[in-house]
Amino acid sequence: MRCNFRVLTGAAIVAGCLGLISAVPAQAATLDCTSAPGTCTGGTAVPGVPGLFSFAGALWTTTDLQATGSGVIDPFVRLSANTDIVSGMNTDGALNQDENPSPTFTHDLNASAVPVVTINGSTYYEFLLDINQTGADPLLSLSSLSLCVSDTGDRTITSTATTCTLAAGQGGGAGPSQLVYNLDAGANNTVELNYLFNSGSGSGDLFVYIPTSSLVNSPGDFLYLFSSFGGTGTTNDPNNDNDGFEEWAVRTVSTPTQIPDGGATLTLLGLALGGIGAARRFMKS
Repeated sequence: MRCNFRVLTGAAIVAGCLGLISAVPAQAATLDCTSAPGTCTGGTAVPGVPGLFSFAGALWTTTDLQATGSGVIDPFVRLSANTDIVSGMNTDGALNQDENPSPTFTHDLNASAVPVVTINGSTYYEFLLDINQTGADPLLSLSSLSLCVSDTGDRTITSTATTCTLAAGQGGGAGPSQLVYNLDAGANNTVELNYLFNSGSGSGDLFVYIPTSSLVNSPGDFLYLFSSFGGTGTTNDPNNDNDGFEEWAVRTVSTPTQIPDGGATLTLLGLALGGIGAARRFMKS
């Protein structure tokens, strides 16, 4: 059964699962979550939390989260284009890739606004991904995912996400920046997803948990998440982008989330509600 995260709590209840993330593989690897809901191959299953997998320095689980209405999630970057591969990052600054220009869907993000989950004594930042593909061609590759941190807002990646080179914000101030997570660190890794496992746009497809320890001694509080979706980009690649938008969001509620499969409970801490823009419920196109 799929690992459904429905209830969040502000109290510290530790799940009986791994606290350490497996080492990044030395060569290219794939976390394949396309064969069945709640099942991924290529990663390490986390004991005590069915459907949760360790892969490439983070924890991953597919989801069919339905509660994505106003006040429940805050989208912070939406990507869409009529191309086989889409990519981009969140910012209040200049956009130069496939980001939606509306500040409702693409904007700066502070670490203090991201839910923090405690798993076996270790803490992780939680990010929610919603993908959109056609029913006839539902597979999609997450080919790049990196997280940068800076002391200033309005920044824009000017070279590659793997080096976290950020241009100055629109108000100036090209302060220090630091790459704190990279899916492709040491290898060209991918995560394969299946759109058919959810109920349409806005219902959520994947949770990614990145260790908060990555931000120890970081230069600031502004987070910039860069991602790229699509296969090789060649014609008829079944993992190319083909419909709608791909969107990253954070949850903005603090009610308990129970994982029904194993009876384990994850704890969300440090959820900042103030100042977060209201999210909209998206209708399936």
